[in-house]
Amino acid sequence: MLLTKNFYSEVQPFESLLKSVAFNLTRSSAEAEDLLQETYYKACRSINKFNDGTNFKAWLITIMKNTFINDYRKLKREREAIYKPGELTDKLLGSGLFETEHGEAILINETLKMAIASLKPEMRETFLKYFEGYKYHEIAELYQLPLGTVKSRIFLARKELIDYLAKNGIHHSSLAV
Repeated sequence: MLLTKNFYSEVQPFESLLKSVAFNLTRSSAEAEDLLQETYYKACRSINKFNDGTNFKAWLITIMKNTFINDYRKLKREREAIYKPGELTDKLLGSGLFETEHGEAILINETLKMAIASLKPEMRETFLKYFEGYKYHEIAELYQLPLGTVKSRIFLARKELIDYLAKNGIHHSSLAV
């Protein structure tokens, strides 16, 4: 199977099946189309990992299911709410969406930037890497730190950010999750 020259002609026979699987996973036509395109992209990008003589259709479906699962997990993390009073979530920090007037939202964002800048450099670096999407173990490897140190720094950074914001009149109830 010569997959690299004309990828679409190779996946085209499976398109209706893949659309069906995508819709069954997402329950939305638009999301199914996005999932299908992401599957094509990932399959094309990693075509060199496909072994000739194996089941191409199963390989594509596996890519689709793994993509769906990873996207679901990411969305679940993004949707996590504040469970404890004063807990600061990553989505909250990154969203920039606040239930306030525009001017007040700008003030809150600026205060948040100052709060992050006020962290000790090692805490700020660790926290920002986590905020960028790095996993705890990836940060530990990157900075050659014990996993517990990474977790501790991120926890303490969140705590300091909450305290800083509270001292500046911004409480968790002022922020939309």
